[in-house]
Amino acid sequence: MRLLIISSLFFHGTVSDTGFISQVTDKIYRNNPLNLRFLFDKFITEHGKLYGSVEEYRHRLRIFEKNLMRAVENQALDPSAVHGVTPFSDLTEEEFESRYTGLLNVPREFLNGAPAEELLPVDDLPSNFDWREKGAVSEVKMQGTCGSCWAFSTTGAIEGANFLATGKLLNLSEQQLIDCDHKRATYNVYFVTVGLNAAFMQTYLGGVSCPLICSKRFLNHGVLLVGYGDRGFTPLRLGYRPYWIIKNSWGKRWGDHGYYKLCRGYGECGMNTMVSAVVAAG
Repeated sequence: MRLLIISSLFFHGTVSDTGFISQVTDKIYRNNPLNLRFLFDKFITEHGKLYGSVEEYRHRLRIFEKNLMRAVENQALDPSAVHGVTPFSDLTEEEFESRYTGLLNVPREFLNGAPAEELLPVDDLPSNFDWREKGAVSEVKMQGTCGSCWAFSTTGAIEGANFLATGKLLNLSEQQLIDCDHKRATYNVYFVTVGLNAAFMQTYLGGVSCPLICSKRFLNHGVLLVGYGDRGFTPLRLGYRPYWIIKNSWGKRWGDHGYYKLCRGYGECGMNTMVSAVVAAG
């Protein structure tokens, strides 16, 4: 009977997808529990969430409310992006980090011993570049909840490097890498994988993310760099921002169809701290 009661809460009226995935403001739900419940039930329907009891439903509702508040805070700290309700809005920060990040730090002795590559000239580079337009990037995937971001960024880089060498785009198995590589790092690996701080990604919907405060030392998520641009759209009209185009591994329903745009030139969220490139052997 309890499950039937919960399911009956799922369908209070209708809200367009565009309206539901809009930028969060405190006016949506402040001092109005009916608005909060309506948003949560819509969230459940949109993302196919299933809770096994009334207690679990109420627990996730409380977390959802906290994440709405957090989205408002993130919007204030990251005004050039759009923050709001995402597929992860019913997870605590700890749950989100343990399930959907998972990057382990590369041993310092490896970083210290890595040979420095010769700096290449960059004066003649185009102002915008996107490997997706060259056919070198496979579809966005969903990593699941096992903290395997490192495997998805690594296979994406290898797929791109192989495309440059052979002209063929492969779809490599992340599971095979997870099963066979227990060190969680591919040390013998020019597609670029980066580690970054995912603190603002749980609530990210789109735009160019330029957080005012984002630790560059706490790197917990591995992603794939696939391009860059010089005039990123900013919803609040704060001007155009140069940005990196980052392929994530949380499915197409997250972010900008599975992608993240992050300010370029400032090392935002530590993205220039842990960088590796895959080179196909000639």
